[in-house]
Amino acid sequence: MSKCTSDLFDAYRNAYMGLECLVSSESPKSPNESELDWLKRVVNGSLREGVPGGIDIDPLLEAVYRSGRNPLFHAKAGQTFYPPHGEIREQVQELFEKLTLLLVALIQYKYGNHVIRRWASISQAVQDNQTRVLYEFDALQFPVGDDDITMQPEKEIVQNPRRFGQLWAIVRVRRPMSVNFLRNVRFLHEGKDWMEVEVEEDIPLAGVTDLNFEINTARRNVHQPKSFHSE
Repeated sequence: MSKCTSDLFDAYRNAYMGLECLVSSESPKSPNESELDWLKRVVNGSLREGVPGGIDIDPLLEAVYRSGRNPLFHAKAGQTFYPPHGEIREQVQELFEKLTLLLVALIQYKYGNHVIRRWASISQAVQDNQTRVLYEFDALQFPVGDDDITMQPEKEIVQNPRRFGQLWAIVRVRRPMSVNFLRNVRFLHEGKDWMEVEVEEDIPLAGVTDLNFEINTARRNVHQPKSFHSE
């Protein structure tokens, strides 16, 4: 459920309930025990060897419970509540990724490697280099009837703020006066096709002198817990 939803907060709630279910299968919560103390007791007990190396488990459980679970499970007046598209979203995203890493590791430890797969990742530096290669195009080509008009654009790679956690590019070019409608444009590198953008219907360009394109990339390993949510 956590991987299927497009809503970040819903994904977090389902991942937390997965952790709660796993912990309860190890040891029930005592009547006078707080939920956070219960989580710490069980994870630091019979599940301790399943905690990934490098994780300081008590502070993580504190954050997962107090900064994630409580505001997303309750909407009581006078208590902390997270609006879906507020500034806190980035913090919830970071907590969600740590929570899912912990959950996958504990499931694998408890039930065996055959139950769930781990995932590999590459560093942000490698991702940045790959993205820069994507932006190595040096010309834009506009089809006009049976002909193509090629233009040299001005290009800017933006590092801050990032989009989807990645570099993105702004491409500016003077509109060729013979191009009256924009339907598609090809990006070339050393005269070869690099990538192409096409819209669903013609965009009229009457009165337009400059064209700006913003190019974004979103990377996701389909085998890892879903980290990108559109809502």
